[in-house]
Amino acid sequence: MQRLEPGTWLGDVEIGTINQAHNGYLELWLHVGLPATIAAALIVAVGALSGTAQAIAGPLGRPARAAIGFLAMLLWLYLLHNLTEATLFMRGTVLSNIAVLCLFVLSRGRDFAAGAGRA
Repeated sequence: MQRLEPGTWLGDVEIGTINQAHNGYLELWLHVGLPATIAAALIVAVGALSGTAQAIAGPLGRPARAAIGFLAMLLWLYLLHNLTEATLFMRGTVLSNIAVLCLFVLSRGRDFAAGAGRA
């Protein structure tokens, strides 16, 4: 790397810096290791699966199902997006922040069902 011409994208990277892999799974693997990468992907997958199940078979009204289905779909797209860009739990990335918000909202899906029963 020291023989590369200045100005090339690889020649400008500081030694010891992991450059973006443009694959969220590979990027996270390089930063935190394989077990943490698997755990992070499973957290998002379980949240998306839970949201999908709530949207399909939950005791909710149509507007709540649509909202929960949208949040679940966003998480599925987040997992797919990480195949081409490094955003899986990367700080400061807008998509990562939105995915965490979706996970929090979907984790409270039972509260939507309880609120639907009261209305």
